[in-house]
Amino acid sequence: MAHKIASADLQRVGLYVTKIVVDQVLADVARDPENYLSSVDIHHKKALRLDLNAEDTFERELRRYHNGQFRNVAFYGEERLRDPSLDLNGRRGVVVLVDAVDGTDLVERGLSNWCSASVFFSPTSPKSKRILASFVGLPSGEVYYATADSDTAYVKRRSQPPSEVNHPSTNVNIEDASICSYGQKISNLRSVVGSPLLRNLLVMQEQRAKTGQLQGQPEEELATRIYNLAGIPMMMKLIDHQADEAHSVDVVFDIKGQRPHDMVAGAFIARRAGASLKSLNGDDISDNDLEESLLKPAAADKKMKYILASNESLCLKMIRLLSD
Repeated sequence: MAHKIASADLQRVGLYVTKIVVDQVLADVARDPENYLSSVDIHHKKALRLDLNAEDTFERELRRYHNGQFRNVAFYGEERLRDPSLDLNGRRGVVVLVDAVDGTDLVERGLSNWCSASVFFSPTSPKSKRILASFVGLPSGEVYYATADSDTAYVKRRSQPPSEVNHPSTNVNIEDASICSYGQKISNLRSVVGSPLLRNLLVMQEQRAKTGQLQGQPEEELATRIYNLAGIPMMMKLIDHQADEAHSVDVVFDIKGQRPHDMVAGAFIARRAGASLKSLNGDDISDNDLEESLLKPAAADKKMKYILASNESLCLKMIRLLSD
């Protein structure tokens, strides 16, 4: 296979394989939950049969697509990332990092905030040009994607042709924001609760109450909403604001750090949609930063802490709330 793959070909195979995998996950759980939701050991790690089946399906369908056009793409599935020293620097050709079921615990519990995510990249391409395409499929049927040759993010909604994502919300006020962070595990929840965020929000709440009292108005809570489901699915909700008059997801953040397979696919698409992505110190997280993490996809020191917001103003306000 040639080193270069046409962007249009990547778009077609990514949409096809992602849809196949999402549909199969839904069908497997509906048809035989006792089997597919049972656990197995793989390289000293617990996984569900569902995970392994989805990962195998992604690789198989990728390799057989269009008479084997993509058979030489180097495949790295999240369930098989067992070597923390894996280094893809200098590797020629195209590589795909896949999290076939991102949010298995939610599938297991019958919840829907999971996805199938993948990112195709070329380790030897010039910096900021190494990510070729990224795909995220949701159980509701949408497949979101972005490619290197376009500054736009797209969505394929079931039988409809692909179209540009709607847009992130234009909200710039923390007081009206919907804020998402991963807080299902105790250590993750503790990282959020132990940060200055809640304390600063309470200060804002008290200030609003005092202002209302001075003006003779009844006490009113902030309209801020905080959700402990985050990650790539919420990133897609953030960039696809359905109605201008409706509330949307405004902020997705992680202050403990996520591995590349848990955030890069979504972050690449979100940046193409116009969302603001920054580190906790306020620096922009660029495509090159995302690419660097992909080159060592299993390394513990490549976990990325980030704030993704619908616009830069809101992103900077969140950074201040998360600081002392």
